[in-house]
Amino acid sequence: MYREFWSVSWVSSAEPDQGWDQRLRTVATAELSEQVATRARQQRTQGVRLYGTVTPRITGTRIEGGRAVITDCQDGSQAGLADAATGQPRNVGPARNAVSATLSRESGGWRVAKIEYPGGEC
Repeated sequence: MYREFWSVSWVSSAEPDQGWDQRLRTVATAELSEQVATRARQQRTQGVRLYGTVTPRITGTRIEGGRAVITDCQDGSQAGLADAATGQPRNVGPARNAVSATLSRESGGWRVAKIEYPGGEC
């Protein structure tokens, strides 16, 4: 589910639409889905969009009942922000980005509930 979250939430080519919102809700909690959708729409109004893909490299998983914590050393070197009109990259992400994700078990399966960037190299 965590890997799928990144492939769904990393909106790069088209304006977020209702179909995307529905797919996002299958991989993230309602609260996180709303945050991601709002941010994607704000970026569009600011003339930027995401480009490329981020590659999760999971380094650890801890499950405690209905909660799981995933640590990741994500590769963002093929992704970043681009000009929405031209598609020209404005920046590129780091090759080794520490990410911590909290997932919660809900009806229908696991959903990503929280993404944190603790900083530092991994």
